[in-house]
Amino acid sequence: MFYFGESSIIISIFLCLRKLEVESLDRDLFEKLSNQSIQKYLDLKGIGYTRNGNYLKLMDHDSLVIDTRITDQKKCETFFWNSKGIGGNLYQFMREYLGMESTDILKELKELSPELSKAVANRYEDKKYVPEKWKNKGNHEQVKDYLINKRKLSTRLVNGLIDRDLLRELKYGDALFVWKEKGQEVGSDIQGTRIDHEKYGDRGTKKMVVPGSKKNYGFNFSVRTKAAKQKFFIFESPIDALSFYQTYMPKNYQKKDEGYRFISLNGAGTKLETIGEFFKTVGVPDELHLNFDTDKAGVKAFMKFVVNADIGFESKFTTDEKQVKVYADIPKSVDVKDWNEALQKGEIEFTFTTLDMPQYIEYVKGKLGDNVALDIATEAAHEKKNFDFVKYPKEKNNVQSPNVLNKHKSKER
Repeated sequence: MFYFGESSIIISIFLCLRKLEVESLDRDLFEKLSNQSIQKYLDLKGIGYTRNGNYLKLMDHDSLVIDTRITDQKKCETFFWNSKGIGGNLYQFMREYLGMESTDILKELKELSPELSKAVANRYEDKKYVPEKWKNKGNHEQVKDYLINKRKLSTRLVNGLIDRDLLRELKYGDALFVWKEKGQEVGSDIQGTRIDHEKYGDRGTKKMVVPGSKKNYGFNFSVRTKAAKQKFFIFESPIDALSFYQTYMPKNYQKKDEGYRFISLNGAGTKLETIGEFFKTVGVPDELHLNFDTDKAGVKAFMKFVVNADIGFESKFTTDEKQVKVYADIPKSVDVKDWNEALQKGEIEFTFTTLDMPQYIEYVKGKLGDNVALDIATEAAHEKKNFDFVKYPKEKNNVQSPNVLNKHKSKER
């Protein structure tokens, strides 16, 4: 069993498992070290790559791509490993590609900092999002076939998305999930519908945020925004959000005093600031459900939020307005990675359990083991940023995102 002390920092939970010395490091310095040039690091370490414009591909892993562009929104060079669905800055590159431990990474980054600082920034002007470029190009047949037959979303739900212009079919049959804010299109993300494991690795399909999309935002939809009690459900992708919605709403639609907002981050630990942005523009909910994937990246995202929001062992944090309870919903009795996999294996009848923070940590310990859980918690503590989760303007916009369906019939396919 874990010992739950008074500290609100997640790393304290794991100190009983084994003695741990976490290097004390100023967070600004940590971010500066972590955001140094990946390309310069490759050159210094003799790691081979090929160049294609602003992008680099590693010689031994051509699905690992480095984006060398520096923009107003993108402050450092980043990588994305397509076959594994992971990415980040130089720190995360060393962690994922080289398999280095946190203390070793920080030590090397400090030692190489004088040389890494000589890298010339590849400045690039941010593109503006142009909705006209992403209009519907097909009859939705390929998108419908993929989402309904492959991903097991209901026909009613998919048609509801199309009717509300939240889902389009692009030129080659890819699905476009549209981001709306105050009724205006501010961004979108693409989900491929053709399987190509050779090109896209284990994931098998194209997946990307459209250039110029609003920073710290994502695909979202809501039910009863005027209800007294509001719950936010956070996911890593639009399809996960829709999969959970399809299961959750039939059991909860009659709760007229509750409102729900389903939000996709289009990622996990690197996109947590999106939650704070929704708090500012939409309002602060009574409950926040962090429904990330159950793999290491999803667990780390949960722990990073706990660290940054200063969540206590009562699983809540305080904003300028109210106390917000924090939970994690976990697919029950089905060993799956994410919500859509649960939907595919259990159809629409799969069940889930809602965990508070101590219960979630016990779940992680049992699923991943003590040592892995400890390593993830250490990384989360090291990567703490000063996200503005607990300070919000007193005057907020009442932003409406569209209801997907006026009524939800769970059995209709």
